[in-house]
Amino acid sequence: MGLRRYLIYSAIAVIIGIAVIVCCMFLFSGITSVSQTEVQTRVAVPTAAGMRCTCGGSMYSTGMTAATCTSPGIETYTCSSCGKIMTMELSDSPALGHLEITDQAVPATCTAEGLTEGSHCSRCGMVFEEQETLPALGHDIVILSAVVPTCTEGGRTEGSYCNRCGTMLEAQVALPALGHSWSDWEDSRTSCDEAGIRTRSCSVCGEEETEELPAGTHTWDSGTVVKQPDCMQSGTMRFTCTMCGDTSTEDIDPLGHNLTHYAAVEPAEDKEGNIEYWQCKRCGKYFSDKDGINEIDFSEIPVPYSSNNMPAFKIVLAVASGVLLFVLICAAACNLLSRKKVSKTKNR
Repeated sequence: MGLRRYLIYSAIAVIIGIAVIVCCMFLFSGITSVSQTEVQTRVAVPTAAGMRCTCGGSMYSTGMTAATCTSPGIETYTCSSCGKIMTMELSDSPALGHLEITDQAVPATCTAEGLTEGSHCSRCGMVFEEQETLPALGHDIVILSAVVPTCTEGGRTEGSYCNRCGTMLEAQVALPALGHSWSDWEDSRTSCDEAGIRTRSCSVCGEEETEELPAGTHTWDSGTVVKQPDCMQSGTMRFTCTMCGDTSTEDIDPLGHNLTHYAAVEPAEDKEGNIEYWQCKRCGKYFSDKDGINEIDFSEIPVPYSSNNMPAFKIVLAVASGVLLFVLICAAACNLLSRKKVSKTKNR
């Protein structure tokens, strides 16, 4: 009961304290918010002699209102007898009049809105001419024409920019020259043993090219592949003279390995792992290095699971479990032997 009564009294004290604090806050906030004019209003000051109410009571000044842009200053009087209120304009405090300032216009841009010119009173804030929002102008787009590349000169893609703000909207991209698309050589000779000329023309621009051919010069065709190159071995290209039928061969460079990398994978109890290796997509061979030099057999890649692959922490855990089990078994055996000895001693 004593504790319960103490808690009740404590709660009442806290509530009373909060109420006192709230009242003080309201009181002081009201005092601090009172302006100089309001202070003058609350202090009744007797007016000049002779100023009376219709009831005969004396009139007291209870406050003054400062002049504004459109109204003069006003003094308020209150009758000490009947409480009647009367106001009087102050002759020495006429209306101030507006103080007009101009709100500068803001021109709209391609991407931002603007404002018209306006004006307002800097004293009271009255708006004489409201500023209106002007919409963004949007870009004045100029198209940069595309230039088609030719056999000998590069070109460029179509682009665009804004004629008003200069922003590049779509940059032009340079295009390389196409190069000539030559026809086959046309030989004017009837035999390779003769001197003469041969000509060819571009099927795109029509440009012609002429070469002088001394006697014994062959005119080879575009050639035929007679042996395909592989990753390591060269191939062979055979060319035939269109005039006399003679042939010539050239080597085709090896293609080289197209290797794909496979990272090493640790083996697990349910699946085998593998070593790090590379395989050529073209010939299918396996290598132990990224340069494709050391070839290996597929049988060397898999890594089977064994206890030797067990991580160190698993080995330590297994050993610790075995030791703990051995200690428990020894303790149980010792306990059993101890009980038997006690039992034999009691029987004696």
